[in-house]
Amino acid sequence: IYAVKDAVTVKSSDEKAPIDVMVKRHEGATYIFAVSMRDAPAKASFEVKGVPEKAVAEIIGGDRKIEMSGGKLEEPFQGYEVKLFRIR
Repeated sequence: IYAVKDAVTVKSSDEKAPIDVMVKRHEGATYIFAVSMRDAPAKASFEVKGVPEKAVAEIIGGDRKIEMSGGKLEEPFQGYEVKLFRIR
């Protein structure tokens, strides 16, 4: 497992509710650890470098998958919510 700097850019739909991320790679998968940094809902727009054009982001512990296109995905967050994504 190793950390990857500058692998993901994220934009929040509410500048007062930023989303912070950390990215790790392990055995060919990319893991994104994301957290809403304020007690307010927001939609996060992620752009992930180094993943296939058509990839799937699995929410770990959420039993849900998100189809990605061009390394991009969007996901809503509640205040202070934490989400873990695995992209293979």
